[in-house]
Amino acid sequence: MEVDYYIKVKTGFFKTTKYQLVVADSLVELIPVNSNEQKISLKEDEIISILIRKKENLYVSFDLKERGITGTLSDIKDTQKIFKLLKENINKTIIYEED
Repeated sequence: MEVDYYIKVKTGFFKTTKYQLVVADSLVELIPVNSNEQKISLKEDEIISILIRKKENLYVSFDLKERGITGTLSDIKDTQKIFKLLKENINKTIIYEED
């Protein structure tokens, strides 16, 4: 099953870039909304863990072997749905927290 959302990824100290977050079997893709940026593909074997934290916004953090990617998900009505879909498609530790 595939699902997509929009995420503002932290790409610099005071900079975020909007991507479409696509979750598919064993793969997470970040496709830039602005064509000037490059697509980021995260294969399951590159991912160590994923943290989803709901505060005033829904934050997501991908802990990868080589680096980390953090961002804020937008337009999420059912926060449990993204957790469930990531859990079904990515066989890694996925943590969901609510404040």
